[in-house]
Amino acid sequence: MIAFLCAVMALTGSICADHPLPDEQWFSQYDQAPTDATLQYRQDIGDLPMDMSKYAGIIAVPSCKDIAREALVYIKGQWRRVIAFDCLGRDHGNWMEELNVAAELGYYISQDLELEPLRGVKGRLIWISENSQ
Repeated sequence: MIAFLCAVMALTGSICADHPLPDEQWFSQYDQAPTDATLQYRQDIGDLPMDMSKYAGIIAVPSCKDIAREALVYIKGQWRRVIAFDCLGRDHGNWMEELNVAAELGYYISQDLELEPLRGVKGRLIWISENSQ
């Protein structure tokens, strides 16, 4: 939560030296079919709430321990509240870390931000809730 407050303060000109904004990282994107299928699966097994209205979007992250964790993403000059809905898993190596990818954006937030389809974009990720697992 401190990082979130510092992010808001940084945007308004205040500085929070103990909790600086994270460096920019890459965000990749999910296509529509995997977004829909994975979200439905995670809701069906109880990992995510059925009502997702308080989130501007969903992200996939490297660690499965972060499923259902809330974050803010800063992309194209806009902060958006998101929830982690999927993870890389052990069978897929650590390509996200190797390529400095913070997360993969769900299809609908990518559309909302008017991103070029399935292209990487630079941004920032700040966790605003504790790890739930």
